[in-house]
Amino acid sequence: MIIGGGLVGAETGEYCLDYCSEVVIVEMLPEIAAGAQNQTQLVGRLKKAGVQMFTETKVLSAGPGHVKCENPAGAFEIGLPQSHWL
Repeated sequence: MIIGGGLVGAETGEYCLDYCSEVVIVEMLPEIAAGAQNQTQLVGRLKKAGVQMFTETKVLSAGPGHVKCENPAGAFEIGLPQSHWL
């Protein structure tokens, strides 16, 4: 899980595809890699690779094996092994 989906977070997500079975990006802003010159291509590659991306989402807390988040639709949990958090 990558908390922060700016350009660095999105590029980190792409890098992690080579080493992780699942990649999740959580971003507070409405877009992943907002303002990046290559945003459309980068987000397209992430989607094609199956990266889960949550926008307009903030992390409320993190604990062993889960992260509690909230977005305009409400609160929810994302479960992942702790070794996958960045």
